[in-house]
Amino acid sequence: MKEKEPLKRFGPGEYRLAPSLQITRVEDLPKPMLVLEDRVQARCACPSCGTLAPRTHTRSRKLYDVGDLASGRPRRVTVTYSQHRCERCGKYFSVDTCDMAEDKMLYTRRVMNLAILAVVEDRLPYREASKWPS
Repeated sequence: MKEKEPLKRFGPGEYRLAPSLQITRVEDLPKPMLVLEDRVQARCACPSCGTLAPRTHTRSRKLYDVGDLASGRPRRVTVTYSQHRCERCGKYFSVDTCDMAEDKMLYTRRVMNLAILAVVEDRLPYREASKWPS
């Protein structure tokens, strides 16, 4: 009698066990690569009136990124950005960093897209996936 072949999943590539799943101690996890991203500008156009506004402050924010999927080593991105105040309309605003992550989010868009892709490929209902412990 012929043995049944295991079902193959069709997707973007070969499914392999993540190296981090073989680790049992937190201390053994790979250290993240530290990446610095500079978004500081001396003057920036006001989103309300379009006037060039001078920089008033410089701030930084930490984001967690997927990093290198082959080695399992994550990336921690520190984004330094400038804050501005428009002299014409008085509005305070920051340089746009939405291409990397939404405001007040800790994870980059790449992490969010990968998480959504995993839920869709595993065919999990959204309600069930949203109850996972963080």
